[in-house]
Amino acid sequence: MRSSGRFVRPMAIVDLTAPLYPGMPVYPGDPPLQFRWHARLAETGCNLGWIGTSLHAGTHVDAPLHYLEGGASVAELSLARCVGPGVALEVLVGAGQDISPEDIPGDRIRPGDVVLIRTGWEERVGTAGYFGMNGRASAPRP
Repeated sequence: MRSSGRFVRPMAIVDLTAPLYPGMPVYPGDPPLQFRWHARLAETGCNLGWIGTSLHAGTHVDAPLHYLEGGASVAELSLARCVGPGVALEVLVGAGQDISPEDIPGDRIRPGDVVLIRTGWEERVGTAGYFGMNGRASAPRP
């Protein structure tokens, strides 16, 4: 494969996103996911869906703007930061526990790696403890 005159080694791209669906868990106080048909093939010649949701529903990227006044929005982030060679780590944590730098095996991470950390939190989806977090991780709700 060639790109810009340089040889680029093909790599597997793994989609880590979870599907969006009506009734999916959303952060308490956030609006629920909504989906409806705006146009249907039989009536208009095309299918056109409408979706309404918080920007924090499902799999998403928290932009610096989420917690930093004047921080970059998602639209200002380069997608290149989400694609590249990576390393997957397992750092299992309990409710209220933080992940500290000491928990991350630095010898496995190279400069430029995309780092994925499995915390075990996915096993809480659909339970009352799914949105449990310590006070430092949560922002005040409007």
